[in-house]
Amino acid sequence: MYKVAICDDEQYFLDQAQKEIENLFIKYECECHIERFQDPVLLRKKVLSGEKYDVLFLDIQMQKLTGLQLAKYLREIEDTSRIVFISNHEHYVFDSFEVTPFDFIPKKIFFDQIDKTVYRLSRVLLESKPDNIAIGKVNPLFINPYTLQYVECRDKTLILFSEQKVEEINFRLKELEKKLIPFGFIRIHKGYLVNYRFIFSIESTEVLLDSGKSLPVSRYRLADVRQVYKQWVVTGSH
Repeated sequence: MYKVAICDDEQYFLDQAQKEIENLFIKYECECHIERFQDPVLLRKKVLSGEKYDVLFLDIQMQKLTGLQLAKYLREIEDTSRIVFISNHEHYVFDSFEVTPFDFIPKKIFFDQIDKTVYRLSRVLLESKPDNIAIGKVNPLFINPYTLQYVECRDKTLILFSEQKVEEINFRLKELEKKLIPFGFIRIHKGYLVNYRFIFSIESTEVLLDSGKSLPVSRYRLADVRQVYKQWVVTGSH
């Protein structure tokens, strides 16, 4: 889960912005926890205490400490949070370059532009997560191979079954197999890839998962499936 902070001294805008940002991160399947601050000094103290944020939405004009001052301080202590500035005064965009912000959104068009910004943020965050792999080139699907239980191919559609969700994508199973083999996936059938971590037993005609789900295993693949599974269980590799 990613950590996001929003800092703005206007209560009404803070309320509305938080709701919109939360909904957009959900829309783009990027799980995050959002903290809100009306006082930039409190946010600075939180960072000083060791708190790390993946994204900071900062209003530039605040009374106790401007967003630019706060951002400069964070960069001085080598904080690498992705910063999105928000301001009614667009001339500040040039001053903001010093701290390399992720984006600058004029406040008057915030609710028109925030969708594109959160989309870009979600792609960058998901791509940078060590456990995630990308499937597809245009609007790629990011998955965690350690929580992905199995993949089923139906016609030209791949259905990915994870512990908490099911996703679909148009992609070749053979290409996905190349990406998933290093993470412990076994081709048990022409239409199935299975994560060895979720296998309960391998029978003569089926593979039983811990969840109770039964998947078909090809007869001609059976010996190889058992051998590869054993190697993964014993050595953690194949």
